[in-house]
Amino acid sequence: MKDNSLRDRKLKDVTIQEILGLTQKKTEKEAKTYPDKCGNLYRKISSPVTKFAVQHGLSPEFFTALFAICVISSAMLFYHQSYIASLLGVVVLFIGRNVFDYVDGSIAKTLHAFKGYKYTLYGKFNDYLVHYTLEPLVFISILYVSGHLIIGLVAMLCYLLVHLIRVEHDKLAVKKKVSSDDSGVVSRKTFLHFLFKVIFVYPIAVFDQVLLLGAIFGKIEVAALILAVIYIVRMPIFIAIFYLKLYRLDKPDVEHNKNI
Repeated sequence: MKDNSLRDRKLKDVTIQEILGLTQKKTEKEAKTYPDKCGNLYRKISSPVTKFAVQHGLSPEFFTALFAICVISSAMLFYHQSYIASLLGVVVLFIGRNVFDYVDGSIAKTLHAFKGYKYTLYGKFNDYLVHYTLEPLVFISILYVSGHLIIGLVAMLCYLLVHLIRVEHDKLAVKKKVSSDDSGVVSRKTFLHFLFKVIFVYPIAVFDQVLLLGAIFGKIEVAALILAVIYIVRMPIFIAIFYLKLYRLDKPDVEHNKNI
């Protein structure tokens, strides 16, 4: 259904299937990897909330704020260092990341399709702020009370640096239509590529599930420590991958210049 026909409809008539059609990413629809399958599931779970929100005039920023509150609350709960508090903290974090964080973007896309709502830069920026300034507090809180504060701080620094490096990489590679979502140096079909994803990408993509498993078994600090080590170890690997990808993109130009 095209946008023009949707804009003749009232928001109270919007269906969950229409919301899914507007908001699901291609990777979620194909769901070839475990994180994508989870994303597809979370999108479906959050769609009724999106429907309620657009029908009652709730803004995307409202749910971004709820997401932020959930992240801060979970960090505070983890600080108490008790089994119940850890479980509750993971549940709150899970709701924030996998419901509210999906709903804010879904509301914007649905309003855009039905009412011509214009996407706002500050809305996207608010979402980035929660992910890259508040989410690190979760790990710092857990690792601080377990006596691994330095590891937590280093891990979060690596987490932020990888993100910044990825952004700069994409800026440089955009003209070549190469993205950082591919590890790039090895073929997608090789075992090495699969192993890289399993060790350094998937656990980070679903880190709340890793913390949930740790909390259930009363070892949330071990789960956080494992994730922290992954953050630290993968930073130089990502730098090498991005560097080699850009080098390979430059190589044809270098050879061309030599022939001039």
